[in-house]
Amino acid sequence: MAFTVVANLLLTAHYSYVASAWILIGGEMLLALLFAVDLTRQMGAIGWGQTLGRLALAGLGTTALATAAALCHSAVVLVVLLLVYPLLVIRLKAFTPREREMLGSLLPAPLRRLRAAEAS
Repeated sequence: MAFTVVANLLLTAHYSYVASAWILIGGEMLLALLFAVDLTRQMGAIGWGQTLGRLALAGLGTTALATAAALCHSAVVLVVLLLVYPLLVIRLKAFTPREREMLGSLLPAPLRRLRAAEAS
């Protein structure tokens, strides 16, 4: 955070919002890298290409449907975004069974019970 504040103070006066945008993008990329390193350390090898590819495919599908829905009404877009993306993530099996099991432990208790009931 300190880097972001100092970099913005130093660079935005001369380079305007463009510098701030690049600082933000760089900071987010650094956070993603640190997250990936820690997650890999805790979970072991992760098929990042496969997982991110399927998530990107779900995102593209959602974008296409949301764009089409925008022709109808803007409220429809919100419904499409909230319903279609999770369904596509599930349908495309973006996460391996091991990853789903690990992520399942993060769910609230009622959803964990529902998930366990569906599995049996």
